[in-house]
Amino acid sequence: MKNKLIHNPVHGKLKVLGFASGSGNTLWKVYELQKEMEQTHGGCPFEIVGVFSDKPDSKAVEMAKTIGMAFASLDLRAFHSEHDAPLSDLGVRALYDQEVAKLIEPFGADLILLAGYVWATTEAIVNHYWMVNVHPADLSVAPYGHRLFAGADGVGDTLHLRQETICSSAHLATAEIDGGPLLMRSPSHLVDYSIPEESQQLRKAVLKAVNEHSRHLGARVILEIAQGNFGMDEAGHVLYCGDPVPAGVKVESWSENIPKFRRDLNAMLSPKSVVVIGASARGGLGNAILSNIQDGGFTGGLYAVNRSGEDVTGVKAYERVGLLPEAPDLAVVTTPSGAVLEAVEACGKLGVKTVVCISAGFKETGEAGAVEESKLKAITDRYNMRLLGPNCMGVLNTDPDVSLNATMLQHQPTPGNIAFITQSGALGAALLDYAENLGMGFSKIASLGNQMDIDASDLLGEFRDDPYTKVVMLYLETIGEGQSFFKQVSELTKTKPVVVVKSGRSSAGAAAASSHTGSIAGSDAAIEALLEKAGAIRVETLEMAYLTAMSLSKSRTFTGKRVGVVTNAGGPGILITDRLAMHGFELPLLPAAERDALARVLFPEASTANPIDLVAPAPPEHYAKALETMAESGMYDALAVICVPPATIDTGKIAEALVPVIKAFDLPAICCFIGPTLGAAARKVLNQHQIPCLEFPENVADVLQAMSLKEGRFNVGASSEFELGSPLVERGSANRRHARPLMQSRYETGYLRSDAAMKLLELYGIPTPRWHWITAPDILELEGMNFPVVAKIEHPEVLHKSDAGGVVLNIESEAALRLVVKELFNTFQGAEAVLVQEQAKITHEVILGGKFEPGIGHLCVVGAGGTLVELFQDVSVKLMPVCQKQAAGMIESLKTYPLLNGYRGKAKVPVEELAEMVKRFSDMVGELPGIQEIDLNPVTWDASSGRFMAVDCRIRVE
Repeated sequence: MKNKLIHNPVHGKLKVLGFASGSGNTLWKVYELQKEMEQTHGGCPFEIVGVFSDKPDSKAVEMAKTIGMAFASLDLRAFHSEHDAPLSDLGVRALYDQEVAKLIEPFGADLILLAGYVWATTEAIVNHYWMVNVHPADLSVAPYGHRLFAGADGVGDTLHLRQETICSSAHLATAEIDGGPLLMRSPSHLVDYSIPEESQQLRKAVLKAVNEHSRHLGARVILEIAQGNFGMDEAGHVLYCGDPVPAGVKVESWSENIPKFRRDLNAMLSPKSVVVIGASARGGLGNAILSNIQDGGFTGGLYAVNRSGEDVTGVKAYERVGLLPEAPDLAVVTTPSGAVLEAVEACGKLGVKTVVCISAGFKETGEAGAVEESKLKAITDRYNMRLLGPNCMGVLNTDPDVSLNATMLQHQPTPGNIAFITQSGALGAALLDYAENLGMGFSKIASLGNQMDIDASDLLGEFRDDPYTKVVMLYLETIGEGQSFFKQVSELTKTKPVVVVKSGRSSAGAAAASSHTGSIAGSDAAIEALLEKAGAIRVETLEMAYLTAMSLSKSRTFTGKRVGVVTNAGGPGILITDRLAMHGFELPLLPAAERDALARVLFPEASTANPIDLVAPAPPEHYAKALETMAESGMYDALAVICVPPATIDTGKIAEALVPVIKAFDLPAICCFIGPTLGAAARKVLNQHQIPCLEFPENVADVLQAMSLKEGRFNVGASSEFELGSPLVERGSANRRHARPLMQSRYETGYLRSDAAMKLLELYGIPTPRWHWITAPDILELEGMNFPVVAKIEHPEVLHKSDAGGVVLNIESEAALRLVVKELFNTFQGAEAVLVQEQAKITHEVILGGKFEPGIGHLCVVGAGGTLVELFQDVSVKLMPVCQKQAAGMIESLKTYPLLNGYRGKAKVPVEELAEMVKRFSDMVGELPGIQEIDLNPVTWDASSGRFMAVDCRIRVE
């Protein structure tokens, strides 16, 4: 079933424009929610961009003025009066709406919320915006196919028919009054018919109650739309989270299923009390976790629940959750899967805030397990709980005020400053053993499991302000909500490095990721682009993730490419030099004076080049002096010490000599003492002093590469220029209005007609060759055309025109063109037209493309064009939006960039103009999120006009 989202969060915030005739109270309730969410780690997924009113003096306009919000108004009554027409004249109403459409275009809204707007809207507005209305009656009541309580007096009609209850309804607005598909319905209000009707007291009481529900419903439905939960299928039926909801989503109570940001996630990370459900004295998983909590020194209250109610390892146990003396902050569920739902339901009734579900047997097992998981989610939503898992390893927090180890780990992890999020519980458990050898310590550990509720994005927000966390490390198999993940990583990398291992690079790996977690792996190119733009450090292997995170936990990131190396043997020096060079690092020599001074201290056989080779028998003080000389010189951005432990020297002493030097200078320094036994003493000393130490020289170079900040990459100390999905131009630009009808000129395949595609490019300042659209063989309009020209068939069923013989080059005259056009129309029956273009003199060919990746956003692709695309696959991929500086970086990163820059006598072209085209291209796609794929291939440099031109364009829209 196709699900076209009303709003896809990857396109950025939902831009909402309020329409109000009076106070607009529903709109201000939405605005209140916006301001509340803006104070949270996750931020707000929507934004009220302005107010429109048909009354210039309405309370809604006054409120907008008071809070400094943009507004527009056009007096509807005065407009009808000027046209000498009654308010019921829909022809004049259509003219009015045309003027309104012009007024509201600059707001760049995606959706209009009718907040007490009392007039029907016509096609000039309805056909160009999603519109949501909140009606003060139950629109699901339609026994004869007609909504009984639609219209101006829904409350009065409800009372007239003596309905027991009333609720408000949110629906998509259409030209039919209260006739659009239902989205949500509020909780039902019981009508008290004991209130006298004659004095209007009953009507007033009901209206007051239902209006309050309407305000809450308006805010909730906007939030749900902004989060991407509402969509439409091919038949125009509403879907909620992919499932049909013909009567809309019924909210049973405003106290149930409250938004996630209002639920207490901190109660899981820093609970005051914990219960382990399924822990018994007979051993097993629950017993092991309970013991870990005890051994870890948990500072809060601890309980157990098991069938017999017998105490476990000195912990008071109860037969049922309901018998507990208090509602713990956290419940750790370790029962068989068949008992999980009952246990979590009992937790919800008691008031437990968070659950860690260790138990497996849910979505990861197949369809039946997925059904059980959906039931589990319904329970947690009903009671407003947060749940980690199911099918997870647990959670750990080494904060001394908490000291929680609610995991299945065999050993207590060493406290430290690395927060670790893993999607694979088993992998996390195994690798923690490896971490001890590296001297790694952890502040937090969380195993995501199936991510039914809590995902990496939720936890990253919690780690941002954690004083005990310096580095965040993630092992991920999938990334679910790309917009949320991008926002959290981007914010986090402003102050803390984030190291990511994302598996599923290959199609086979992606398939394995899917079967393991029950989630779908996204395109790796999109993931790579997202992580790069967010400032994360992506590494290829788990080993590199651990080495990098460990090094960053004891050192820091750095800019620059100059590295100084000290070693005691030629072989390791060559190895690290080669690896550093591969990563683009430089190894500059010390100035002659410093080298001479150093030579007087070292052995005569030593070399003062870079690497400095101390030779094998060098004593500890030689290491210290060489490293100190490099650090004092100011010539290096990072330092490395590589030692092959000699039999005659205590490596512990060497390490002790290095410690004060490394501590004295604010330079990243990584040591390497080769050999698990011979280098053990040095590693022990360095680990004690929180100095990174590795076992192989190549690892040192690789870690330095991971720690170095690429130019233009957002990372620690930087701030994002823009949000994921946000164009660098105002979304309310006139271009967008003119683009809308062009985006409708599409075939059933989703591809735009070529003339519409060309007009879109021209609209956004992307040059094309001069062209004409020939709709019949005898209609040849060639004003201003220069020969030779190219003729291209336009047929709804012919996508690859060249392969089908639908492209004719080198047409030298009008007479020849007439023959070609006639032949094309004869050959391709049913053709729409022939596109005739001036034939460009192709020199340099570039491809400029875009693709929408679900869950991530639009990718921008720049590369070698023409046939070189498939041959060399020389492309650069980034996540849109792309600024001009980033575009220039993409172009310069290509292997074929030298060809654009005058390689071996080839004509040099102004790359900055190509970068400007890439930026405009990105702006266009950002303004038109309906674009699914777009290829400009080739883009070529036209020397005669002095500009880059898009010779061919193919656009597919949703």
